[in-house]
Amino acid sequence: MSERATSVALPLPLQQALTYRVPKGMPDPSRGARVLVPLGGRRVIGVCLGDSAGTARGIALKDVIEIIDETPLVPPPLIDLALWVSTHYLAPPGECFRLILPPDGIRASRSVARLLLDAPRAEGADSLLDMLSHGPLRVSTLARRLGRDPSARLARLKRAGVVAVEQDLAAPGFRMVKVAVMTETGATSGVPGAASQRELLARLESAGGRIRTADLVQGRSSLRVALAALVQAGRVHIEEERRIRAPDTLADQESVRWTPTEAQDRAATAIRAAVEAQSFAPFMLFGVTGSG
Repeated sequence: MSERATSVALPLPLQQALTYRVPKGMPDPSRGARVLVPLGGRRVIGVCLGDSAGTARGIALKDVIEIIDETPLVPPPLIDLALWVSTHYLAPPGECFRLILPPDGIRASRSVARLLLDAPRAEGADSLLDMLSHGPLRVSTLARRLGRDPSARLARLKRAGVVAVEQDLAAPGFRMVKVAVMTETGATSGVPGAASQRELLARLESAGGRIRTADLVQGRSSLRVALAALVQAGRVHIEEERRIRAPDTLADQESVRWTPTEAQDRAATAIRAAVEAQSFAPFMLFGVTGSG
């Protein structure tokens, strides 16, 4: 039985997809599904483009590490569009897939240096080790802080067993914000605490019983202390929620439905006609950057 191979578009400035072997026991990844593959000393998440004939030429291939998606993350028409963009504009296929995938849908790992706990060292003897003593850091961050490439030094420290250099593939998480929520016992009437506590409860009540802590305390240390007292008393509890950026629903602003200008309406009409005709048509829009 011949080896199976698959073509993978990587999020790197490579002008062609790379071929990887599908190891025995692993199902064939679907076209449009993401896969985790090795690349040099890194691990990279790319998009599977389908079967490849790479093994037919007797090339030794690296194995696919993991199939991330059971079903294609990208529908076939979008795959074809990304590949057409790559061919038409001579752009790296992996970079074109960034345009049709969620943010950080495909990405490469980043080198992270970590100080080993049992590594003996003298305080202040090595600025690089001093930086790592506060926690793991990206190699790129170390280079920026030191003003030079730390790779050679890290390699020596790694051989000596002082540091470990690992590949971090984690995507940036959503930004979370703290929210103060009034409990059932948090009514403003009969509050025995200080005036600052009553002020906070009044603000919470006027906000519907829920407000971001940053907006609630407004940077005032006295209100921070009052909020801590209310939390300890069980009148308020703190939750975390994902920060959502919605310009049309910002606080103290009404949702606005925008009406296109005459020039925008003419452009939209022409573009809509081309889309409905299902034909290729280039357009060049002139206008101030960011004007909409």
